[in-house]
Amino acid sequence: MLDIADWAYLAGLIDGDGCLTMTWNRRKRGIQPSPRLYISMKKGEKELELAKWLSKKFGGKVYVNKKDVRWDVYNLDLMKKILTNIKPFLRLRRRQCELLLQIIELMEKEKDKYLIGYSKETILKIAKLFEELRGLSSKSNKNRIKWTYDTIKQFVESNPLYTEEYKKEKVEKFMKASEKTRFRKGVPLPPEIEEKRRKNHRMATIKYPDEIVRKAKELYKKGYKPSEIAKMLNISRSTLKTWLYGHRRKNVVV
Repeated sequence: MLDIADWAYLAGLIDGDGCLTMTWNRRKRGIQPSPRLYISMKKGEKELELAKWLSKKFGGKVYVNKKDVRWDVYNLDLMKKILTNIKPFLRLRRRQCELLLQIIELMEKEKDKYLIGYSKETILKIAKLFEELRGLSSKSNKNRIKWTYDTIKQFVESNPLYTEEYKKEKVEKFMKASEKTRFRKGVPLPPEIEEKRRKNHRMATIKYPDEIVRKAKELYKKGYKPSEIAKMLNISRSTLKTWLYGHRRKNVVV
């Protein structure tokens, strides 16, 4: 459980050795923004121990190379949670924190980003915020940065990926794809197909009483592997995984 002292301590580390920035990545669906939050320290036993503590306490990953130890956060949900909680305690990097939160909010509002990428309007809004963010950064070499507001604007206005014809063609192609392809890509299915999937799931688990479902979840919480639980309760592993990772049965309380 995190308290105010934990968030204040993390804010102090980020003010001192942290970095709140953003990069641009080229993808098949165009350019995509990638916010970054990390704390970089010189390699040492105490620094490595601190980075591992941060990863265990707040989440994120630890990277070690020949010279540095870095605690890095890429996940947007985790990054938003951290930035929101440390914002009141920041002194040197509060404006960077506000800009990153605005960028994350714009990225979350984009509904079709997994299908056709970010829209031209969203990209340009983020590019303006990025221009101010990069001006505040003391660690970046501004002469080596490829993407500026002008180059991004030129890219999206001249690239066919951001035209209405491309979007229409991409949506039509997607609608013709199989349900399995849509589900694998993480794109929401139409309501009638989603209801059909839920109905099939309920039919697959209805033959097992609630006691077995509850017991399986209790064993999983205690640290047993799904393969071990399946043998103990004499049920299939595929059915067990739907209980543990899939849709939860509303009438079962663990």
